[in-house]
Amino acid sequence: MKILVMSDSHGKVGLLEDIINDNMNADIIAFLGDGERDFFRAMRDCRVPDDKEIWQVQGNCDPLSREEVTLIKEAAGIRFYVTHGFEQAVKWGLEKLSYKAEEQGCQIALFGHTHSRHLSNNGGVFLFNPGSAASGSYGVINIVNGQLDITFGQIDF
Repeated sequence: MKILVMSDSHGKVGLLEDIINDNMNADIIAFLGDGERDFFRAMRDCRVPDDKEIWQVQGNCDPLSREEVTLIKEAAGIRFYVTHGFEQAVKWGLEKLSYKAEEQGCQIALFGHTHSRHLSNNGGVFLFNPGSAASGSYGVINIVNGQLDITFGQIDF
């Protein structure tokens, strides 16, 4: 199982397209907000199949979004807390995010908002921010036999 994780494109549709095209074999594509229109356009332009599983949440710069602010998802037996992070105040610390994910029984919390790559294990909950797609940064999560392999990717521009 491969999950592509992106956030914070802020108008850089071309970079999103490059990231998606390089990872078209992902089983799930997760977009963590702040660039909803960019994401829709990139998905269309890349001709992502309609049956591809998409996890998408609203960012603080997506004011007209109809997406949820937080999703709870499951893939390959792993429970995910998916959010942009503004409601959890991630720019001022990750305690609230970690607590919310743990409260929902999640093993990993995906978030954006800070534009900075982050991977840590906080009390049994992995906290993962792929960085800003506007700078070419993204993340990939591979799940094999219940084991997580989390890596960062970079598109050069």
